[in-house]
Amino acid sequence: MNPSLHIVLLELSDQVAAEGWGQPARLFALVSTADLQRDDPAFAAQLGLAEVDPTVAPWTALEDDFGNSTLEEVAWPPTVDGCAVAVERLTLPPTAEADLPADPTEAARWAAEHPDRQEIRLVACMLRDGTRDAAVRFRAHDTREDMVFGPELVTAELAAVLLGTFAG
Repeated sequence: MNPSLHIVLLELSDQVAAEGWGQPARLFALVSTADLQRDDPAFAAQLGLAEVDPTVAPWTALEDDFGNSTLEEVAWPPTVDGCAVAVERLTLPPTAEADLPADPTEAARWAAEHPDRQEIRLVACMLRDGTRDAAVRFRAHDTREDMVFGPELVTAELAAVLLGTFAG
């Protein structure tokens, strides 16, 4: 685990959680706090970062309104060192997979009504070098203490898409 990445992951998880459930997917650019303070001190001051010690808070998360774009269409400039995404999903136990309808619309309806469904929020962070970390918060146990953490929570597919945003 990368401690500096974990710090921004916790901050983002708390920020998104404070705004409640039922949110659309959210995307954040991760920029070096030290670079931001040096390269754009007025903007850093506007964000309240003028007096922040970058060794304590090395990354600053800036939300990006990616509108109707998909992650595959996002391309970060070189000044962005990493990114984070927050998404809400329904999960089902593995035993439910056999009964899942083939039609995507019917499957979504079926999953939403399944008695064993879990509503989760995944916040995943990725740096340009592939370093990653993630947190899962369960709606039924909506506290930081009940969250699950770890880079393995970022699936190979999500990791590939997030890394692809740096190719632009």
